[in-house]
Amino acid sequence: MTGLSYDDANLLRYRLLDLPLPDDLDRAQFNALLTAGVRDILLGELDALAASRVQKSVALVVAEALPWGEVGRTVAQRRAWLAANPWARRVVA
Repeated sequence: MTGLSYDDANLLRYRLLDLPLPDDLDRAQFNALLTAGVRDILLGELDALAASRVQKSVALVVAEALPWGEVGRTVAQRRAWLAANPWARRVVA
């Protein structure tokens, strides 16, 4: 993906629309090329947005599937046990 955002590409397109062209270049084809470039950048941004939405929905499904009350009790029990049994703590050398 390029460093241009859709808004930047569209602004650049409008700046280049009335650019003086050599006689052998067709203005309609030049404008179509500019429009296709802006469209490609827009589609890339939409693909990235769709991918992030998919990741978010998967994360929500996983988060909702976990029994958070049980996870919290397990963590609290482990902390209490380690507080009562300090000899069991792992020490990284």
